[in-house]
Amino acid sequence: MQPTAPPGLQNKHAALAALAAAKREMGNPRRLIGQMRRGRLDAGDLHTVLLRRIHRGFARLDEGGRGALEALLLHLERRSDLLSTAWGSTRLGRRPGNTLIDGLIALTHWHGHWVRPPRTWRPPRGGETAQFASLTRHLLARYDVPAFMDLVWFRGGGAEARRQQSWFVHIGGGANIRTADVPLRLTKRMAHQFLQAPDDCTVEAALRWAQILGQGGDPELVDAVNATRLGRSFEDEDFWGSVVHYLVRHPHLDRALVRPIVDYIHYRRFVPREAIGPGGQIVQEGPPEPHFSMKSRSLPKLLRQVTRWQALWTEGEPAPDATFDLRRRRSAYFYCQDEDEATGRVLEWSVQELTTARALANEGEAMSHCAASYSSKLGKLSLWSVQVLEEGRTRRVMTVAVDNEQRLVTQARGRYNANPERQIALPDEEWDGDRDRGWLSAADRYYLRRSYRILQMWLEKEELEYAPSGR
Repeated sequence: MQPTAPPGLQNKHAALAALAAAKREMGNPRRLIGQMRRGRLDAGDLHTVLLRRIHRGFARLDEGGRGALEALLLHLERRSDLLSTAWGSTRLGRRPGNTLIDGLIALTHWHGHWVRPPRTWRPPRGGETAQFASLTRHLLARYDVPAFMDLVWFRGGGAEARRQQSWFVHIGGGANIRTADVPLRLTKRMAHQFLQAPDDCTVEAALRWAQILGQGGDPELVDAVNATRLGRSFEDEDFWGSVVHYLVRHPHLDRALVRPIVDYIHYRRFVPREAIGPGGQIVQEGPPEPHFSMKSRSLPKLLRQVTRWQALWTEGEPAPDATFDLRRRRSAYFYCQDEDEATGRVLEWSVQELTTARALANEGEAMSHCAASYSSKLGKLSLWSVQVLEEGRTRRVMTVAVDNEQRLVTQARGRYNANPERQIALPDEEWDGDRDRGWLSAADRYYLRRSYRILQMWLEKEELEYAPSGR
């Protein structure tokens, strides 16, 4: 019988073998690109993230797209630094699709609109950002395209990303942004302002810039509006456009009040209420004022309503620790959309602070855990609820505890105290016999896994650290 190496040594040998295989692959990527183009390699045969991303890109393209991607990659492999899994945009942070190779694959989906072939492109001086910007304009633009539009290539492969990429193609072809499939109505003046938006905008923020300055507003109001949910979403824009117009018509309004005004209006018109139903269970009712309108609304009266709402929101809350108040630096509400590329459905996520004993009790009942026991610790700790809205129904998915003084997430738990890290690490086929299988439904596990990505986005935005707890 041959002696067996200890497990640690086996793992080391396996790691060294994988590293050697990866070095061999990257020593001749042109040959592998050609084999992937012709479908002669499986993803399991590849040992580097870059080549596996390229393999996935080829698999998602038609025959013409595969030929275009091969031509693009073979040209870039010799002449640029763009064949990389480095972030495409530091502004977007860690999110699906935000790598240079993902951006190149996204460009290839528009190969039918290329106005010049890849082989005639020459990289400019500068780093990867300058090279990618030059390449996109070489392939798709005969006319100037604003620098902030480069972000559209790093938003993933979902429907909204494709929609924004079509705007890049539209402008690059010399057409007016007013005639593109944008989510708001633009006047001629707004269309001009859109092209003048600052380079460090997101596309959504540039649209608000155009909307507000086009109506006579100022950049300070743009910044205040873009710091709210309106800087990320254009859902129900017919209504929210009237809110933006209302804010523009009150130029002397303190810009610090814009966020609480928007949050209050959102709460009154869109957020379902919770009530205690028969038997003590939590039931959802409609929003307090679903027909809320800005028509003939008095600003002083609106501000009084906002003030009363804020007081109710924090009713019964202990005074926060004087050394560090999370709420002075961070919003009490975070919103984002998440598209499941596998199914095409769009989930709307929010992270909301739980500031009262009643809010904690509701959270604990809905999630079947002990959130209510934290009520005496509010101030030193803050509690947050990660929720998803799909097809008009709100589902609580995860509860997050933050140590305000250390700016550290100390715990994140789903329904029945389920650990989201465990859901990520344990595929469905490995759940047989696990003690949690009888507790969490398939839907619970699905949402909890996706919520972990939302948590990471929130942590980056709010500059919080995460101390993973044991499984």
